[in-house]
Amino acid sequence: MEIHFEKKGDLQVLAIKGRFHLQSWRVLDKHLENLLLKDTRWLALDLSEVTLICSTGVGSILYNIRKYQERDCSLMLISTTPYVQDLFQIFGCDVFLGECVFRDWKSLEKRLQSQGLAVTG
Repeated sequence: MEIHFEKKGDLQVLAIKGRFHLQSWRVLDKHLENLLLKDTRWLALDLSEVTLICSTGVGSILYNIRKYQERDCSLMLISTTPYVQDLFQIFGCDVFLGECVFRDWKSLEKRLQSQGLAVTG
């Protein structure tokens, strides 16, 4: 698993590439916790280059979304690949996540702009 950080205006982006499984979910948890401690209010987790997510990884993502919500912050998912979209649907997460999952960057940017946030780097 590779992790990359990028800033797009008011939005912090954390992109994951590769396989997200038992050996790597704790690494992601640590990055997400550090960003939350730095008062990152708007974070997009880009899963568009993820090739595998195990069930523990899905649970970790859901846990972190709740943790961000409890602190009045937003952790949003970009899941542009059919694999990731299907995975969250299979686990029943699409209903639970509601406004947190976006199929493409355009829909996420539209939502953030409607809230007055700058999303260009």
